[in-house]
Amino acid sequence: MASRQAPALEWDRSAQLGPDVASAVHELRDRHEETHVIGSLNFAQTLFARRLFDRLTLWVYPIVLGGGKRVFDDGVLPVNFRLLEPAITSPRGAVQLRYALAASPNRQLPSDTRPPAV
Repeated sequence: MASRQAPALEWDRSAQLGPDVASAVHELRDRHEETHVIGSLNFAQTLFARRLFDRLTLWVYPIVLGGGKRVFDDGVLPVNFRLLEPAITSPRGAVQLRYALAASPNRQLPSDTRPPAV
């Protein structure tokens, strides 16, 4: 769990990440095939800034709140994504978009996100 507080860790095998987020995320990824971040934009932005993610799933909802926190706020380093599949739209208009980091000369993508051979 990523938290600035000291939450109760009630789920089986749960643990709080330490102050070295990069090491903690690498350790989690070594132990688990998939890890997900749900509902923590601050933590997601930390992962963006440190390039500690392979895929990004965005849900876009057809509402306007008038304000709020930006997903890609000032200070987020530029990164190229590629769409993994066509957008999925719900009957009420919410749209799911799944992206992977675009390959770069210094980064290998996991085998399930490599672009198809041409």
